[in-house]
Amino acid sequence: QVDERDAEIKTLQKTIADKDAKFVTLQGITAKHFEQLQESVRLFNSTGDLALRHAQAM
Repeated sequence: QVDERDAEIKTLQKTIADKDAKFVTLQGITAKHFEQLQESVRLFNSTGDLALRHAQAM
């Protein structure tokens, strides 16, 4: 019974570690997306030119 509990605990620890790694990746993607949105707004506010904003965002 103790061995079963140990195995279950190890499985849960691995699941938590995997989810933590995915969360870190998601945070990075979200931060990059937010930076791109901020840059688009800055370009649009400084020029008022939608075409320039989209060209610069690419």
